[in-house]
Amino acid sequence: MVKNILHIFLFNVVSKLFVMATTVILIRTLDTKEYSLFVNFQAVYSFLGMFLFSAFNYSLVRYSAEYRSIYNSYPIALCKLVIFLQILIYGILAIILLYNYERLTYLLFSKKLEFQRPFILGIFAGFSLMLSNISFFILQSQENFKIYNIANVLRPLLIFVFISISFIFHVITLENIAVAIIISQLVFACIFLYLIFRSKNIKYSYDINAASFFEYLGENKFLILYFIFLELFSQFDIFILSKYSSEYELSNYGVAFKYYSVGLLLLGSIHAVLLPKMSREAKSGALKQKLFALEWIKKSCIIGFIIFIAYFLCKNIYVYINGYNYLYSYYVLFIFCFSILQGLVFSPIVNIIIANKDYGFLSSIALIAISFNCIFNLLVVKDYGAIGVAIVTTITHSIINVSSFFRILYNNRALSA
Repeated sequence: MVKNILHIFLFNVVSKLFVMATTVILIRTLDTKEYSLFVNFQAVYSFLGMFLFSAFNYSLVRYSAEYRSIYNSYPIALCKLVIFLQILIYGILAIILLYNYERLTYLLFSKKLEFQRPFILGIFAGFSLMLSNISFFILQSQENFKIYNIANVLRPLLIFVFISISFIFHVITLENIAVAIIISQLVFACIFLYLIFRSKNIKYSYDINAASFFEYLGENKFLILYFIFLELFSQFDIFILSKYSSEYELSNYGVAFKYYSVGLLLLGSIHAVLLPKMSREAKSGALKQKLFALEWIKKSCIIGFIIFIAYFLCKNIYVYINGYNYLYSYYVLFIFCFSILQGLVFSPIVNIIIANKDYGFLSSIALIAISFNCIFNLLVVKDYGAIGVAIVTTITHSIINVSSFFRILYNNRALSA
């Protein structure tokens, strides 16, 4: 398991280098207003491409791991059905959004008509993101980490190449950026879905019926609800800033959030390995899970201190790379460092709860978290801007992580009584 985490971590580092190179090009090329539009575009397509669909995909990883352990084959027919349904649902959703885009942008962003462009472009980019993410989740559920690592690097590499071409020819605009992202993700999806379906290294099961599909949905309904709640508040901060704050606050928050996402690269490595691993080892016992969680927390706190040391030592480099226009984002990033720390510390906890099939608890905590996020973001955004929203976002994640940790401790105490 550790070997897989290290391999994925190394490939994630390479992947994030391409992400960072693309980010720096956009930050240094676009002015504050254009970058704020890009941040909004990214929020729209990330939300549409991951809302609901990530919930199905995470559940598919969970279900497929158990299916393979029982039948020694991978349910590829179920994957095809889920892909078809996702395309169908997104197609219907896109038609509704495009038909009502003027009213929706007015509702979401008040009278800021400049956000109509990123909203429309985000609808098309969301479709390409949905398709490319499906490939990642299937590879993860197959525990095919060799191909997963290649895929992890190729997608940001393709985007970097297309953005670099626009940069070289001095044609970087929001529209060209959107086209580069859409084409890159569609090409990526076509390549890896083809490789997955043509693979001869994994024994596939082509049997599927309505009963097995409804069993899949029924077993995972609260897990699906949990991930839907996560996606609902994952981009809520950007939408709030877009509507109630200035382009300066939004653009600086977007820059800080980019670096925050890079800081989460280790978490991506951990989750990719732990989710199917924990699914197979769900019967290891509450005491063993508790000891694992406590030991993980002790060791990961050391890495947390390194995060803050790196933050304080790299201020001059940060300003040099991003420019003084985004100095404010450095202080927003400080808040996100706490989110990175607690995400690292508690990263295996949710996976343990998912392995225990405690989906009702997860969905309930996520509902509480999203309610907190919505209420307090609306309260702080006008007075405290990006920093206030970053604090609320960090506390929101803490609600889920800390509650999950105490849930494991409670389960162990209950079983010991």
